[in-house]
Amino acid sequence: MLDNVCRFFLAFSHDTIIIPLIIIGYIWIDKKVFFHGICLLLTSMLLNLALKITFQVPLAPSLGKEGFAFPSGHMQSSIVLYGWLLKSINKLLIKVLIILLLIGIGVSLVHLGYHNYFDVFGAVFVGILLIFTYNWFLKSFKERILSMIVLLFNTLLMVYIGLLYEIKEYSWLVYYSLIGFISSEYCFRNKKASISNNIKVIATIFCACIFLLVNQIFLLLKTDSLCLSQLKWLFIGFCIPFSLYFVSLIKLKS
Repeated sequence: MLDNVCRFFLAFSHDTIIIPLIIIGYIWIDKKVFFHGICLLLTSMLLNLALKITFQVPLAPSLGKEGFAFPSGHMQSSIVLYGWLLKSINKLLIKVLIILLLIGIGVSLVHLGYHNYFDVFGAVFVGILLIFTYNWFLKSFKERILSMIVLLFNTLLMVYIGLLYEIKEYSWLVYYSLIGFISSEYCFRNKKASISNNIKVIATIFCACIFLLVNQIFLLLKTDSLCLSQLKWLFIGFCIPFSLYFVSLIKLKS
């Protein structure tokens, strides 16, 4: 029973929930909050990998997996994404639910043997520090300049990872997604104060269709190069802001 409860909490740290959440959040809830939340999340994922290969603390032998444990990637990603929403959304019930969720994720990672509390607390510290640092830059610079800083920082992380370890599929996935998402946001930013629910519904469906189509195309275009095979994530990241802009444009002309 307890294991099932822990798996329920951990589901909220996996891409099967996080990817639909950020797409729905960006289109339906608050574009600005989720734009910065996505940038933070992707930056955190690359930073976490850079920290892992720096400290090189091995995973528990019982997991039977290669890789590094400190700081916990799932915990850091959860802290950054849900912590940003905690800071940005002024509804007490949501804040309480997010706090309970984060506690549940941390405890579950330890209970199921994926990490120890040292890994979890390290991730919490890095995640909170990243949120505060990003928020300071957001207040100190224009959003366009901040986006350039984010892209530069992540490029340096990719160089660091490549020099110290190797750039694997995961790294390209994150890096391409960030480039595609930020590029699309500033090419197709919709300045309308409000967007109708009809447009949001169509944009969500359109975005999901592009996601599936791009994925299928790249399945057919088989290549041994990770740099090329993961290029699909640039288009997937690009399609989120583009979908909202494109559907809004069509609706205005009709």
